[in-house]
Amino acid sequence: MPVYAFVCTKCDKCFESFVHSLEKTKEVTCPDCGGKKLRRLLSNFSCPSGDGPAGARPAGEAPG
Repeated sequence: MPVYAFVCTKCDKCFESFVHSLEKTKEVTCPDCGGKKLRRLLSNFSCPSGDGPAGARPAGEAPG
């Protein structure tokens, strides 16, 4: 289930919400003021890159 970040245009509160689908973002309300006029924010995501702890390699990669 994706996590979306929002800012409320009524009270300027930033918050995150679990949302089942992009269409359901219209049902999200501000947890502080209950406002429904929200702006979706860009958020970071995590992706393994293989640059982890010393000696760590992606699965199947030969030492080298």
